[in-house]
Amino acid sequence: MREKKVNIIAKGASQKQWLVILLELNLMNKAWRPFGVDLHMTSRGLEKIIEHGTRKYDEKKDKDNSKVQ
Repeated sequence: MREKKVNIIAKGASQKQWLVILLELNLMNKAWRPFGVDLHMTSRGLEKIIEHGTRKYDEKKDKDNSKVQ
């Protein structure tokens, strides 16, 4: 199947709106993966945004990346 590309330019979007759209695209990526769709996303700080946005409520990490209880 042919590769398809899309560029998203969000003018006037707040930082929170931008973070939410990246997290929504990540959810789509996870949901579509079992059907053979492989999405590749690139954005500045994407890994950190997804890590922070998908962690569980009571999960906290200190500077050593170990769990604090």
